[in-house]
Amino acid sequence: MKKHLAFKMLAVAAIILMVSACVQTAQTAGRDASKNVFTYADTIAWDGEYDVVVIGFGGAGSVAAQYAAAEGANVLIAEKAPEGHEGGNSRVCGQFFMSTDDYDSLLKHYKIKGGETTTVSETMLETYVKGMANIYDQLVNDFGAVRENIFKWRSTGIQMYMSEYPEFEGADAVNISSLSRTDVGNSALYKLLSSKAKSYSNVDVWFESPAVKLIQEPETKTIIGVVVERNGEKLNIRAINGVVMSLGGFENNREMIENFLGLTDYVFSGSPYNTGDGITMATEVGAKLWHMEVYEGSMGPFGNVAFEGVHGWTVSNAFATGSLIYVGENGQRFLREDESARHGHVSLGGVWVTPKRPEHAYLVFDQAKYEELMALDTLYARGTVSPAIIDEKAVVGNTIEELCSKTGIDYAGLSREISLYNNFAKTGEDLKLGRAARNMAAFSGKGPYYAIRVVPNILNTQGGPERNERTEILDINNKPIPHLYSAGEFGGITSNMYTAGGNMAETIIFGKIAGQNAAKNKKPLPEYVQRKKVESKLVYVPGYESDINQDVVYETGENQYIGIGDGMGGDLVIRATIEGGKITAFEILKNNETPGIGSMAIEAMPTQFIGAGSEADINAVDGVTGATVTSKALRAAAIEALSKQ
Repeated sequence: MKKHLAFKMLAVAAIILMVSACVQTAQTAGRDASKNVFTYADTIAWDGEYDVVVIGFGGAGSVAAQYAAAEGANVLIAEKAPEGHEGGNSRVCGQFFMSTDDYDSLLKHYKIKGGETTTVSETMLETYVKGMANIYDQLVNDFGAVRENIFKWRSTGIQMYMSEYPEFEGADAVNISSLSRTDVGNSALYKLLSSKAKSYSNVDVWFESPAVKLIQEPETKTIIGVVVERNGEKLNIRAINGVVMSLGGFENNREMIENFLGLTDYVFSGSPYNTGDGITMATEVGAKLWHMEVYEGSMGPFGNVAFEGVHGWTVSNAFATGSLIYVGENGQRFLREDESARHGHVSLGGVWVTPKRPEHAYLVFDQAKYEELMALDTLYARGTVSPAIIDEKAVVGNTIEELCSKTGIDYAGLSREISLYNNFAKTGEDLKLGRAARNMAAFSGKGPYYAIRVVPNILNTQGGPERNERTEILDINNKPIPHLYSAGEFGGITSNMYTAGGNMAETIIFGKIAGQNAAKNKKPLPEYVQRKKVESKLVYVPGYESDINQDVVYETGENQYIGIGDGMGGDLVIRATIEGGKITAFEILKNNETPGIGSMAIEAMPTQFIGAGSEADINAVDGVTGATVTSKALRAAAIEALSKQ
């Protein structure tokens, strides 16, 4: 019996060995001995192939592409926006970045600032803070920034640019910097980062080419490519070594904002192309999300509130003082009007949080405040909105009752609230919300009265797929998804309280790590038996097609000259006709300026250059408020054209 059992066991073992030998032979000799053994990548019809694919041409994507290219990788940047509108929030933000001269103190500061809400590991924080300690060297040595020009804004004593949490230990170690004192709000930092990526011959850029899907090997879950929509086609682009996701946030995705932030109506200040596409793609391949409820509001005097339907610029300090209050539909005040918010965070029980806002909220004020606002040059801090917006947006009532009937505000609630507020204004003590006495003025008691609908103002969201200190995107089991990396606001490090310049620092620091790791040569994919191998016709290969570095020749006739200025959207090209030493015609041949902002200068300024015959004449041409960078670019282009005659 025992011998029979032993014989059976030996027979089974022999069969197992034979099967193992067959499998091993197929795996090790498959490419030579059998045409049926391939990797999963061999079963896909690829349209193109690169070492690294970077999704998104913002600051993080630019940095990742630059470092991957420096490692020798062939890189494709797939960008959703058209040329001149790329860059995400990196292009339209203030161009500040955080730095430090004291690593240990800043690390303590960040550990405190994270508090009990943080999901960020200590190793992750150490990587981040160490990067900020070395960021000047990185910008100077790797991107060509001028060290002597880099400006530390906190040294000026301007509170806005200092640490937003001075009560926390280590706040003195926070430096808010820009490339120079004047390189603020002009895309300077983004242009520096993106121009470096563009300078590499092994980097191709595709505009208006959104990534729509990640291609994943089913056995190991390795990301092996990306589906990119280009010119009406869906292209399978192989990524041999890695994919870097740098798509920004989801502030322009209404459904995601409602699901993750609980807001049904809002305005945004950032890029209209940040629609959360990458979050969908990442979750489809098993990514774990973090920080989805975190977002930054305006830097205004009362937090993250803006006028309904108006692009989310921060309103001026005039909306923090005088005979005005902010009320919900029930007529009750819901925030301290002169709150000095920290990127939209307000103090609640001693903790700084981004508060929820009533779905229907209003700014209510009287005739005296109306006249004060109408006397201002601009209502918004960035100077893009005139007082005429008051008449456009305000609901007017001769009495409080009439105002309430037109807006839906509860009449009894608002009447009581104004009476209560007037008492606070007279005594100089706001017992409800703590508004400063100097910022209060009682309602006059005579109509008309005004109400303007206000909504939350979102600068950017921070949430997305969770990453580790190597920028690897993690799955729901906290394991890295092979060959998949991220950088920038797409799954940012901020878990609650944010400090100015932190996102751009993160872009530079983790963009480098992502690019270098994505470029590293990886192990071959596993082999397994498939019925059919697909032959790929690789059309889109490095150097075949790129939307940058294409020389454009602009035609000129007699007495015509070309001038180029540096606009927000890149090169702004004009053609000037110059006769008798003066400009007689002025044409704009190329511009990618932002509609509604830079476009205002494009429409208003060209005719003003007619008759200019000197640099002084050109500099005397009035720019357009709110379109400063475009205005300067037009003047620079006109001066260049005039100098060529």
